[in-house]
Amino acid sequence: MAEQHQSVSESLDIALDRLSAEDKINLIGEIADALTVQQLRTVRDMIDQKRLEKLDMAKALMIEEMRDKFLQLDLDFDEVMGFKRLLQNSSCQAIQ
Repeated sequence: MAEQHQSVSESLDIALDRLSAEDKINLIGEIADALTVQQLRTVRDMIDQKRLEKLDMAKALMIEEMRDKFLQLDLDFDEVMGFKRLLQNSSCQAIQ
């Protein structure tokens, strides 16, 4: 039978979904107070990676929503956003 791994919050019976954003930030601060410089560097790198992943997901979602709205208006997303013009200009400059 496969082992089920509990997260730390689950094993400590911390209901993250019941914490406010401010409570979560305060909890992170309390934990940070107990960490060494090296551990904080590891956390910083991990948090920055999560931030970048979420930023990429948010960008992709925003572009998809914009594409859908452009389609509803029968507009070409790339044309309106200037992507076709940028590609044409860069192609012309590369030829020169």
